[in-house]
Amino acid sequence: MLVTLMHKNPGTMIDGDRCSFHTHTPKAMRTIATTLFAAMLSLPMLAQPDVTNVHFANGSAVLDGTAMQQLDGLCAATKGRTPVSISVTGHTDSNGSDAYNLDLSQRRVEAVRMALADHCPSLEPVRIDRFGEGTPIADNSTHGGRAQNRRVAITIRYAECDQVQTDTYPADHHRHGAVRPLFPSADTPREHFRVDAGQPIEFIAKDGVRVRIAPEAIVDATGSTVTGPVDITYRSFHEPWAVIASGIPMHLGGPDAGHMESAGMFEVYATQKGQPLALKAGESITLSPPEPLRLEAGYRDWTLGADGRWEEQVDRKDSRAKDLQEIQQAAGPLSFRSNAMMAYASSDAATTTEASGTTEAVRRYMKNIGDLPVMPDTTHFLARIGSEAYCHTTECSPTTKPYAKYKGRYMTPYSDTDIPSIHLVIDRVNFRGRPETAFRVVMQRKALHTDWLAFPEKRMWVYNGPLSRKDLRKRFATKHFYQDVLLEASAGSSDGVLRVKDRGEWMDLPVDLSYYQQTAEDLEAWEGELRDYHGRFTAKRKRFDKKLDERVTSVVDRIRSGKRSAWKSARPAMTDAELAMNEQEWDEYARRSFNEDLWASIGTTQAAAEGFTQALVMRGFGIYNCDRILDRSAIEPAAVAVKDGDGAVFPWQMAYGVIEGRKAVITYWGNGGTEETPMRLSRDMSSILFVARDGRFLMVERPGEVAYGERLVLRGKPFEAPQSAKDMEAFTSK
Repeated sequence: MLVTLMHKNPGTMIDGDRCSFHTHTPKAMRTIATTLFAAMLSLPMLAQPDVTNVHFANGSAVLDGTAMQQLDGLCAATKGRTPVSISVTGHTDSNGSDAYNLDLSQRRVEAVRMALADHCPSLEPVRIDRFGEGTPIADNSTHGGRAQNRRVAITIRYAECDQVQTDTYPADHHRHGAVRPLFPSADTPREHFRVDAGQPIEFIAKDGVRVRIAPEAIVDATGSTVTGPVDITYRSFHEPWAVIASGIPMHLGGPDAGHMESAGMFEVYATQKGQPLALKAGESITLSPPEPLRLEAGYRDWTLGADGRWEEQVDRKDSRAKDLQEIQQAAGPLSFRSNAMMAYASSDAATTTEASGTTEAVRRYMKNIGDLPVMPDTTHFLARIGSEAYCHTTECSPTTKPYAKYKGRYMTPYSDTDIPSIHLVIDRVNFRGRPETAFRVVMQRKALHTDWLAFPEKRMWVYNGPLSRKDLRKRFATKHFYQDVLLEASAGSSDGVLRVKDRGEWMDLPVDLSYYQQTAEDLEAWEGELRDYHGRFTAKRKRFDKKLDERVTSVVDRIRSGKRSAWKSARPAMTDAELAMNEQEWDEYARRSFNEDLWASIGTTQAAAEGFTQALVMRGFGIYNCDRILDRSAIEPAAVAVKDGDGAVFPWQMAYGVIEGRKAVITYWGNGGTEETPMRLSRDMSSILFVARDGRFLMVERPGEVAYGERLVLRGKPFEAPQSAKDMEAFTSK
């Protein structure tokens, strides 16, 4: 009670990371408070409860990417803190019947509970409630109010005063001072993570990259070690259009210097209470992509200096073996079993010598556990379809385009048969001449969406959003294939949302459900379809999760028994020192000594050391690039005139060229208004964007198709400044 009063006292402020009281009350009040406070030191201090509201789309119990990021942040914020009580309550808006909303709130609570169990088991709820529409926090008569009410509230009370600051991170300290985005509206957004710097930091970004920082590796401006809540922002640049929009340079030196071809460019910054932070000397940020990178000779690590020029960070050849060894030791042999590793365990190179830590017993043990299964992906159904890293329930990497083209036909960009292939077909017959726009959902792999069998195959969905028929076709139907689809609708409601997943991002299509409720018979049939759909979806989820849990249990048992069997088989060859170890100590010792010889062996093979990496390493906060100088076939400088559609010379001062199939940006500098500007072009360039002094843009497509000679004319079209990253993507998708 005392703590509650002190929290509410307008003259008292609680320091966010030290839990100290700074009072501005009269001396008498301070004396009373001090006396009471001292009398309660033996009791656990209960802070004000932390409440996190996770929101859902209309009629949905699916956690989207934003919700999953919230839960990841919540997990990170609880490290080092002791929860006293945790409750999870589910809520809905007022649409739908009481029974439906009670069930929906239960499904939402279950989705959050399962996600917490997957991501941070320490937050297993001790109290779960479902309230349906009975406890709104906003007005249900408005769209915004209903959106706020569709929520699950996670309430945590800690046995400490330490409270995470809730202010947003300062943008000025999370961007490079020498970089100004060319297209701010299309600039790659930053992801924000709240972490505890005193604990091992690890999070997975939307692009699937796993970011790791060691505990107590961050320092402030005075060089002091930072602990407690820290704000980290992350973003990456994997495509030329993203680099161009950001304004980050991709060249070394002046106009005649080389241009960089990227294997991965990343921006990571950190602040605490608005103050910029740095890494300790010798510490690093590890960036592990979803799939290992194949790097040929010539790739080096660069950091963008304060003056906007690239500075070489460290020689990649010398650092890679050490970085890979650290990753291997952290991951363990069961999650990193390459053919080279098992071949080495069976080779003569691994026999015991004075210079080798691999004894016969270690070699025998590692060879046997190499046959054990790898732990499967333990992510449950709802978390998978809500995550950007999955195509339906299959882990996938986002493609550049929403389609592939083969022999003149458009098709899904994913070849995996476990990934749905879904596209929308705009109706051109039944709704011709009518103001409404309707579309069909067409699936090529129907067995992956048995829940969709609840609806007639040729069901027309009536669009109820702001886009015109032409814009709807262009944005959602033409050359688009999706990897997941959900219908969010409740019985008795005339509105719903059909959601489609495009390369990791869920997009909403409002639909008019009154079209299926014209008569009593129509309404009865529609509600039957809806019940069937929800039932099929729930059954599919439970079936998937049950099979997954059974498989995980089976693999865990096989790994446990397999490791014990391998340990027993190695004992006859063990030395006296090895026999003195228990099973766990032996496993750690065998893995460590085996790794030392494995990476030493890899270090002697230049092709292996330079051609494969599991991670990239940043030596400090800022902008990092793993690049090599672009090797391209280019003609000698030619006199080039750049003209617009009216034939007038375009007064450009900067230009950005994109080479088809390469992750590089060619930068040009011009003086504008002349037909004698020298430019080096190449036949594999897909487009060049010219920027005029007055801010206008001109796009030249396929400049490589121009007949080369001493004097060339490039004719372009006006290019409107993009308003989103997807609009900017069209720059390289033509």
